[in-house]
Amino acid sequence: MTALARSAFVHRAVIAGAVLTSLFSGVHLASAQGGGWSNPVPLSSAATTSWFPDVAADLSGTVHVVWSSGVTFGFADSYDTVMYTNRQQGSDWSTPLDIVALPSKGAVTRPTLLADPSGVLDMTFRSYMVYYSSAPAQSVATSTLLSPRPISSGDNGYFSRVERDGQDHLHLVYTEYAQTSDCPDCLHVYYRASNDGGLSWSYPQDISRISNGAAKPQIVVDGKQVLHVVWEAGRGGDLGQLSDPTTVMYSASDDGGKSWRVPIQLDAAGTQARNVAIGLTGKDQLVVAWLGLPQDIVYYQTSSDQGLSWTSAQPIPGLTGGWGVYQSRTDGYAMTTDSAGVVHLLAVGRTTPGQASLSVLHVAWDGLEWSAPEEIVTLSGDVPEWPRAAVGLGNRLHVVWFVRDQAHIWGGDGLFRYRVWYAEKDLDAPSATPVVWPTLTPTSSGPVQPSDAMPTPLPWVQGPSPTIQVAGASDSVVVPADSENQALLVIVTALSPVFLLLVGVMVVAYRRRR
Repeated sequence: MTALARSAFVHRAVIAGAVLTSLFSGVHLASAQGGGWSNPVPLSSAATTSWFPDVAADLSGTVHVVWSSGVTFGFADSYDTVMYTNRQQGSDWSTPLDIVALPSKGAVTRPTLLADPSGVLDMTFRSYMVYYSSAPAQSVATSTLLSPRPISSGDNGYFSRVERDGQDHLHLVYTEYAQTSDCPDCLHVYYRASNDGGLSWSYPQDISRISNGAAKPQIVVDGKQVLHVVWEAGRGGDLGQLSDPTTVMYSASDDGGKSWRVPIQLDAAGTQARNVAIGLTGKDQLVVAWLGLPQDIVYYQTSSDQGLSWTSAQPIPGLTGGWGVYQSRTDGYAMTTDSAGVVHLLAVGRTTPGQASLSVLHVAWDGLEWSAPEEIVTLSGDVPEWPRAAVGLGNRLHVVWFVRDQAHIWGGDGLFRYRVWYAEKDLDAPSATPVVWPTLTPTSSGPVQPSDAMPTPLPWVQGPSPTIQVAGASDSVVVPADSENQALLVIVTALSPVFLLLVGVMVVAYRRRR
């Protein structure tokens, strides 16, 4: 079987497996808690673990969702995949497709999405190597994806996030191993730019410039085209995890990414910080939120002068963290902005410190104060994690997250049943008229398998930078490691009999057609 035929075979088998297993999957009891939120619906099948989703909404009103998953046909033929689905205005969700299939390295692909105004859907993903790709928003398929561009230097990358500025330039931040003598297991935040739609990229710059590690970088671009980046800092960074103490770091570029300010620590002294998120109001006010430990309180800070000065850290009223119930080092918060300039924060947490269950919570910042927390969903036993959000047509808030089933929160024996969920809400903000994209008809092909060939970089490079010491707290909380390799090994073991049966059926059908 050729590589192309095998890739298409994987593509068909994933769909068949999803259909079969969904017929026998149990019903997950989850309900919306009011506030205008729709009832949560599962987007992924129970066939295999699905986690770390992302969501984007384009100008036509179409909602796009991707997530990490995997498929195996026995121990010698496994793939790490990027799954994709969308929902157009007035339509149902499309059948999930594995638009990227990478020979398995036991990696969570961690895809991210950005819908830009020109009708391009930008995407990053990983298989230890971080990649960038894109597709026309009206036709996201394996045949329409840009040949993925390697971003990180070899198999050293983890998190990534991409943004576009007002000149249609791409700005991408990602983490990879820095290989320094004082912290060989630490990942740093790197930056690359593209002014040709992602075909080529500038030389990498280490914008974190710290002796510690980094994780979960996020980037926004304000109205003056200043780039703002935040990240979680601490020892390590692989598998999305950092050792205590941790802190929130911030840096910015005033010249389109050619040079970067020396990073500063945002969070209050004596407070460990995790799950950082950054947003931008309609008046270019920056707002950053994070989980403060050991208090288990969600704090925020704002800046009205492009990050040159910041308010003191204050708690978000009524919002308690989830650390007291579930001590996750892989969770994260998300922010997005509606057409009225209001910033929406999504977080897993609680509304009271004594609450034993966990909720996906929504609060909004109008530049002056926070709204009361809204519970999108509340779960007991099972654990929600990694909420992501996007605003569509100016006033429709779309939220995705994944759920760890109670039996396998920390791994363990048997089939992992992590699933991706979705909910939405109409906002009190002006609506936008949907754009009608030209019709594109993709050709049939299998999932993308990128090359490791490195494109020619643009001549942007930054010289030596000073090193700064990150301050942190002395408190430490020990939790079990959440190993991706262990998770995928269990998935491979559990699903092998099912997919071997599917392979046999498909091979027989294939031979008969010949």
